[in-house]
Amino acid sequence: MEIEFVKETFGSTIYNIKEVYYFLDSNVVVAGVQPITLNHPQIIVSPNPFNNTATLEIKDGVQSSLERCVFVMYDMLGEEVKRMDVTGNKLQIEKDNLQNGMYFYRVNNENYTIGTGKFIIE
Repeated sequence: MEIEFVKETFGSTIYNIKEVYYFLDSNVVVAGVQPITLNHPQIIVSPNPFNNTATLEIKDGVQSSLERCVFVMYDMLGEEVKRMDVTGNKLQIEKDNLQNGMYFYRVNNENYTIGTGKFIIE
């Protein structure tokens, strides 16, 4: 087993053993894993505000995280008003019979929320 000394801080010592970090204090041992940095996609709705149609675009994401995504739209009361499957990195949002006002959205895949936001229909 390889043990790597990471640093000593405030009288405590931190070691890395196989990517699990151990924080050693006089009375406590705390273990944790190295944080993973995810490439969170940027979600843009344009134009915003819009009258009849807007485009939701997902940029800078990992393509595998965009598989089996769902766009869910909510009104100001938190009621779901629209749900659409996302295929690729663009989605057309139609006003249909929705009232003018502010709406919130969430883009989810099977495992987690990819992004959230809001837009206005005029």
